Amino acid sequence: MGKGKNDNDKKNTGRKRQPNSTTSLGKRRSRSRSPVERQATAASKQSSQGKSGHQKHKKTTSTMSNPRSSEYGSQASPLRVPTQPKELVKVTIVGAAGGIGQPLALLLMMHSEYIHHLALYDLVDSTPGVGLDVSHVDRQVKVTTHVGLDSLADAVKGASVILVLAGLAQKPGMSRDDLFGSNAKIMYNIAKCCAQTAPNAMLCIVTNPVNSLVPLACEVYSRLLANKAQNPGSPTGGAAAGAPDQQQPPKQQQQQQQQQDQQQTQANDQQAAAAATATASKTAVAGQQQQQEQAAGKPESSAAKPADDHQANKSLKSLQSTGARQPSGNFEDCFRRIFGVTTLDVVRASTLTAKSALFKNEPNGLFKDPSKVQVPVVGGHAGKTIMPLLSQASPKIDKKQLMEDKVTTSIVIEGIQQAGIEVLNAKKGKGSATLSMAYAACRFTVSLLRAMAGEHIVECAYVRHAAPLCHDLEYFAAPLVLGKDGYVKVVANYFPHGNTPTTGGSVISGGSSASATGTGAGQSGGGGTPVSSSTSVASGQSLTAASNKLLLPFELHMLEEGSKELRLSIVKGEDFAREQLSADK
Repeated sequence: MGKGKNDNDKKNTGRKRQPNSTTSLGKRRSRSRSPVERQATAASKQSSQGKSGHQKHKKTTSTMSNPRSSEYGSQASPLRVPTQPKELVKVTIVGAAGGIGQPLALLLMMHSEYIHHLALYDLVDSTPGVGLDVSHVDRQVKVTTHVGLDSLADAVKGASVILVLAGLAQKPGMSRDDLFGSNAKIMYNIAKCCAQTAPNAMLCIVTNPVNSLVPLACEVYSRLLANKAQNPGSPTGGAAAGAPDQQQPPKQQQQQQQQQDQQQTQANDQQAAAAATATASKTAVAGQQQQQEQAAGKPESSAAKPADDHQANKSLKSLQSTGARQPSGNFEDCFRRIFGVTTLDVVRASTLTAKSALFKNEPNGLFKDPSKVQVPVVGGHAGKTIMPLLSQASPKIDKKQLMEDKVTTSIVIEGIQQAGIEVLNAKKGKGSATLSMAYAACRFTVSLLRAMAGEHIVECAYVRHAAPLCHDLEYFAAPLVLGKDGYVKVVANYFPHGNTPTTGGSVISGGSSASATGTGAGQSGGGGTPVSSSTSVASGQSLTAASNKLLLPFELHMLEEGSKELRLSIVKGEDFAREQLSADK
């Protein structure tokens, strides 16, 4: 009896309850501690072990990878990354109460690591309700609402990114060009306000038809910013305050301004035509000389190239300064910050390609993860102008498979081009592709904000280029490197350019013109193609040869046909803007 008692006493005295023991009390104590306390305890143990020289490599969970940490909140998204921004970022949605604007506002609220002020603008009286609804989301984002034409300037003032969703939505039986009549005037007024109030903001145009509204906005920005630079005393780009001509009656002022515009336009056309003629003649002479030398068996003359390139650059600068195929004003100040959002085409291309027979299913029976498939979609944002380049997809698709399996290839391409119409018809006229468009607009907005924060981001978008990119088109969607002040350069070198394979063109590397031959007012004998810094292309023939090697025949044909349709949409937008600007004077 005594012995057993002594043994039990020894066991009881030797037993110590540890906080991390397997006893129920230890479990309760462990569970009662907060995640921060447990991490602090683990860190102290690890440091003490390091000091004693017996440190063990243990994998600890950090608050950055643990979305349920107390620093995030129990309902936080794992996508959120806590940061300390240097300045508050404001994003404005113009058309926030519509079918795209409402889900887009919700999605942007989930990215409070990049967005700190969300301004919602619309004309309808339900806009404050939308703002109140989305403001209840548990994110540290300031939400303001703005209603009516007079409040548009307040909504866009100080914004880093402006998303334009306003306008008439597409209905069954309507093409995107049919929308131009109603949405062009809306876009014109919005572009004017943004150019005057927030000229340094990124302008992202979602309203259709994007193919025409982006050229319209670029014309408005270029003209207003040029007038503002010439007359800094006038916020609207008109005559400076106190100028002598303001004493004249308005009709006389308008007549004088119209006469000056006509004279300037005639002078610009004459100079541009002369420069184009001179450049074309020199190019023809150089081509004849080269053919004669090649026929005589002489090596290609390199002494004449620097002079030709110098003259070509001089002609290009002359055309830009005179305004030929160039909006008035400092082109560099605006064109890199105006985007047509074509991200939905890229998202659809990734999804439909991943689901097609071009990729094998995963071992679990599901189709390939679309987020891991990247297909560049170039051109425009409507019908045939949507041109997915399957041969440039990542992961790579066997070109032989694309050529042999023509049925699958055509189904994928047509599905991407007609996806919006299919959604429109499936909704029986009660809406368009609002949800997927909201997702795509959110993705592009976050990509812009990440690029503005210093990250290297590449996204496809419909923009104006400093020189023709594909054939003779200056407006063209392509993969772009985004930066703090807009897009930096194009990251593709597979575009054919020029009206014929033998015409020369300008080569753009990093957004600057390297060489050019034969650009003229109203038409172009050549174009430009973006290349990497390690690639040098000397002529339009070699560029086209490079595109022939990189792209498949059906893709080259698709680019040619899509460019014809896109050209008409561009002219429509530019002409509308010029007419409205002249009428406003």
